[in-house]
Amino acid sequence: AIETEMRRIHSYSKEVASQIDSFIISQKNIARFAVVNRELRDFLKNAGNPATIPKFNSWLKFWSGISQHIDVVYVMDPQGVCIASTDSTFIGKDFSFRPYYKEAIQGRHYDSDWTVGTTSKKPGVYLSSPILVSSGRIVGVLVIKLDTTPIDSIIRRSFDRSVQAFVVNNAGVLLAHYDPALRYSTIGDLNPDESAAIRKTKQFAEIPQPSLKLASLRRDVSDARPGETHTSSEYQFQGTRKIAALTGMNSKNWVVGITVPFTSIEASANRLLYSFIPLILLVLLFTVFSAFYVSRYIVRPLGDLLQKST
Repeated sequence: AIETEMRRIHSYSKEVASQIDSFIISQKNIARFAVVNRELRDFLKNAGNPATIPKFNSWLKFWSGISQHIDVVYVMDPQGVCIASTDSTFIGKDFSFRPYYKEAIQGRHYDSDWTVGTTSKKPGVYLSSPILVSSGRIVGVLVIKLDTTPIDSIIRRSFDRSVQAFVVNNAGVLLAHYDPALRYSTIGDLNPDESAAIRKTKQFAEIPQPSLKLASLRRDVSDARPGETHTSSEYQFQGTRKIAALTGMNSKNWVVGITVPFTSIEASANRLLYSFIPLILLVLLFTVFSAFYVSRYIVRPLGDLLQKST
């Protein structure tokens, strides 16, 4: 019964990781397709003309309709300043401190960790790509911010399977959780480098990251490998003994956890045991009856025959 329950949560952990991977990968492909668009590059050539910007913004809004999961699209100049966006509040903002700008301006495609916007205060995953002209010169950076609502929806569906799901990044910060109140908590204490990196990049804006002090689970999460699932050691959370199936994702440095209370596993084992009790009683009854039959109709006559023969 315990093995069956563990196979169930292992299977579901892989399923959730695969669903989130599919979502991220499909959106990455959209971002990389966008930067080769001729209209986008033509707009950038005339970005110095103020009359071009409204048309540029309108085109971005039209283009962003390619995916219902795109929250915001914006374009930065080579200095990291937003010059066009589907959200007017982004225009004029300096995003040069963000990793997605620093990577793309070096000519690399980039996708961020789960990040809370400094302007919108909404969570998202940022996909950025350099915009190049025919000479190979980088003339800007295109950024697509993905809405993370689909990931939250996948996690919430875990309640339909009588399990509890979460997503955690490689620093141990809970990105999505079956209990929304615990989002951005850390499963263990952050080391100084991790804390410094979060502050420097403003990854979670001004949201604090309190520690849940689950050191053993933090170690188990660190051991997760992309595409592989393993079982965590037992841990105590909110007074409940728990165990989790942990699957490393392929598209991100994230780990999907499917956790169940030990009482749930024990209940499953007890249900299996109780279902066998009628069968066990039937077997015992049959055994007693068989012993009585053998004793009365086979063994006793043989004994009588033996006495008469002597």
